[in-house]
Amino acid sequence: MVDPPPDIDPEAWQITREIWAAAGKTIPETPDKDTLHFHADLKRVLANFEAAKAVSERDRNNELSFNDLADHCRELYQTLYGLDEIAFMRLAGSSTVDAEQVLTNTMSNLSILETACRGAKTPGIPRKRKHEHNEFLIVLLANLYQQKMGQNASVTTNPITDRREGKFVEFVMGFVKHFVPDQLDTMNGRAIQRALKVQRDNPDPLQKS
Repeated sequence: MVDPPPDIDPEAWQITREIWAAAGKTIPETPDKDTLHFHADLKRVLANFEAAKAVSERDRNNELSFNDLADHCRELYQTLYGLDEIAFMRLAGSSTVDAEQVLTNTMSNLSILETACRGAKTPGIPRKRKHEHNEFLIVLLANLYQQKMGQNASVTTNPITDRREGKFVEFVMGFVKHFVPDQLDTMNGRAIQRALKVQRDNPDPLQKS
């Protein structure tokens, strides 16, 4: 009995074929169980990229530092310290707990937390690298390219035009064009070459033999 063809949109499969053709890999016009992984691999790269991009953007937009938090503690401490007698009586009358004890403990804890925040070390995260996630995408595609093509991802420089080109460049640009077109303006041969250099200079220790 012949297995039914995999359930995949024909247009999506054509896009998959086009991207791999740019890398020099010809896959059949009709998908089967032995070739469907070419599409699944691209979708997995996309999912990992989108997750990394979300984390990168969240970190970059998180401007609160330990010093900021310490300042907030100090401000709240000073506000509580400055409560006048009438404000304190209103506070005590609105609760069944010992307001004076709660206030004392809160101010003490705020002072301790402020001291801790002043001494905390903020990690050196390059949050200002706006397109850092693009480097991650290139590394993901480089690993996939090496796995499927049996050769390292590389970029060559045309001696006449000084243009960065090659099969891997075309592979990356094909992926970006179809899956993350909003990144086209920041993706080019130079960016790809730079990301590969960063990967070579800072190899993943888990991938070492």
